[in-house]
Amino acid sequence: MGKVHLVSLGCPKNLVDSEKLLKKLEAKGLNYCSQAAESDIIMVNTCGFIEDARRESVEEILNAAGMKDGNKKLVVFGCLAKRFGAELEKEIPEIDLLLGVGEEDRIAEYCEKIISPPLTSPFAKEGRASDTFIDTPYSYLKIAEGCDRGCSYC
Repeated sequence: MGKVHLVSLGCPKNLVDSEKLLKKLEAKGLNYCSQAAESDIIMVNTCGFIEDARRESVEEILNAAGMKDGNKKLVVFGCLAKRFGAELEKEIPEIDLLLGVGEEDRIAEYCEKIISPPLTSPFAKEGRASDTFIDTPYSYLKIAEGCDRGCSYC
């Protein structure tokens, strides 16, 4: 294994978490894959803030569960997973790993364990996560996690 597809739902904070996770996975030999069908691991970073976001997250999880075949794994994490984890686990048994917010290290460890064989280079043809997942000239900063700089806009 070695390819991961990630769907990030909800707010820019989730996007930051997704980018951080992809960097960790890249360091472990997993590369971002833009096509879920071609990936070894499908990940959904969920949002549980409002009803529409919860519905979208569940639909995306069910979509991903329907794509599982053979050894493909499904990892669900984020706000919805943290808040409604027990219900998700009960209703969608196809989920292989279910974690809340801020557990990127545990997700990366899990993914590293299921890679077989490990890739020799984290920069395979598919590209680096930072080059393919977000194609914008800017990046989000999660101010809510704290910052020790005194920028005037904060």
